[in-house]
This record gives sequence, C-alpha cells and structure tokens, in this order.
Amino acid sequence: FPGHHGWGYDGVYLSAAHSAYGGPHGLAGFVDAAHAAGVGVILDVVYNHVGPGARFTDFGPFFTDRHHTFWGDAIDYSQRGVRDWAIENACLWVRDYRVDGLRLDAVHAVFDDSPRHVLAELVDRVREESPRALVISEMGSDDLRPVDEWGHDAQWSDGLHHELHVLLTGERDGYYEPFGSLRGLAGRLERREPERFVVYAQNHDQV
Repeated sequence: FPGHHGWGYDGVYLSAAHSAYGGPHGLAGFVDAAHAAGVGVILDVVYNHVGPGARFTDFGPFFTDRHHTFWGDAIDYSQRGVRDWAIENACLWVRDYRVDGLRLDAVHAVFDDSPRHVLAELVDRVREESPRALVISEMGSDDLRPVDEWGHDAQWSDGLHHELHVLLTGERDGYYEPFGSLRGLAGRLERREPERFVVYAQNHDQV
C-alpha cells in the first residue's frame, strides 16, 4: 500500500508482503511462529478495489464502468486475466505462506455478472491448494450469498453488532433504524448453522 504504515486496504501490489512489516520472510516467519504456538493465522485480503498508485492496472482491462464502489472504480471480474489475478493471489497466501484462512473484505463490492461468481471459483482453487484453509467473507448482515451460493466457510454478520449497538446506545439513525430488540439480538445467535457466522460487539469498523 502507499506509504510506510497502514492497514493495507488501499493495496497497490496485492502479492507483496509490505516491507515495513518484515516483507515476505517476515510474514513467513510470523506464520511459522504462530503455528509453533498452536495459533492459526487468517489473513485479511481485499479484492473489491485497489488503492491510488496501483500502476499495474495501466497494463490490462482491470476496471469496468458497469459498477461502482465506495472506494472508486470497480474491478472487472468478467475478464479472465483479472479473475486469475485475484484467485492466484488468494492461492499464494495459503500455498506459499501457509496461512490458515482468508478473510475477504467487503465482498458486497466484488461485482461479477459471470455465470459463476469469481468468489465461488476462488474458494475451489484455494481448497485445491490447501483443503483445510478457511474462506470467510465480510458481507451485509442479511445477504447470505457467501455461505449459501459461493461455498464460503463463514461470513461476518453485522446484524448482531447493530442490534447490540442500538440496545446499548438508543441510536436509530440511518441503517440502525430497524435494529434494537432483544428478540432480534437472540435471533442473530439462534440462526441456522451458527458456526458459519462471525459475530462481534466491536470490530475495526464498528467501535
């Protein structure tokens, strides 16, 4: 990503482990140390946009004007080479660095009008590389495409946070308006296959 420090959400070269955090050898060493301590590593990856300064996109049909994201131009996953760019990146982390899973950022902004969604194809290819690797998506609270259609192991669920936030603060502005009941909170914990939903009181976006 641009600059020396950051969270990595504005990636300019997605296959590079950032040098400020140890580069590729530092990341590999971190994963090995975590595994030696009995700790799994899930890597947060971003396939919904690239950041300013991603000059590699000048050399191929990376963007489309059929869709738009909050962060800028939408990536054109109807192009085979662009699909492979994301899928091979996912495979890199589980194969070469031996991470235990991937958390896919904001998949509601990964647009694909192809017969098979790129994130469904990504799961198949990741499992070919590492059958035990997890694929977990960040998705809107009631859009269940990742687990119902794309074969992902789990997805983040903002709904529990929203119910809890309104119950604790009374705030009902904007997207909080339909939330804030104990029944709704319980329902988030009672849904089918609860092990496939990541729920939280806070996260890096919701504090």
